[in-house]
Amino acid sequence: MDLRGGRAVRRRGFTLLETTVVLLIGVIVSLSLFPLALDLLRRQQGLTARVLTVRTFALLYDRLGADFARASSVSVEPAIPSASFRLTLLPRGPEGPEVVWDMGYRTAVRTERQTGSGGTVRESVRDWRLDGSLSLRRDELLLGRCVLGWEPDGGPAELLAFVPAPDVREAP
Repeated sequence: MDLRGGRAVRRRGFTLLETTVVLLIGVIVSLSLFPLALDLLRRQQGLTARVLTVRTFALLYDRLGADFARASSVSVEPAIPSASFRLTLLPRGPEGPEVVWDMGYRTAVRTERQTGSGGTVRESVRDWRLDGSLSLRRDELLLGRCVLGWEPDGGPAELLAFVPAPDVREAP
């Protein structure tokens, strides 16, 4: 029994149009996954990084933003502009951790204190060297507001604007 119908079967390859469409789809999928892959690599590198560069500084910014989002109030020490300063972020609830950020010329130290049941205190400290410096200045337009800025080697950039706790006295 002849299934070919009496005709010779010819092997057919891919046409130029089919090949182009498949390659175009591959390029589009690769380009759409490229930012995700870069973000995952940046986060993986930043998890163990001791020195934060321009590429990995976003991790510190994410950590700062998360701490500010969980805080009920922020206090600033000293109340006058200084090259090094401390931000104390108090938790919203009794179960939340107290987070203290000590900022220096090219350093940032994050200390998290969690009080557990029975009064036990668990403390974790993480420090980074920065490829630039953090600064805290008072906002001239909105009184009482502070602006946390980062000055990388490429130029200044504002990170966060916040209002310190009302018990902190402004410098005259």
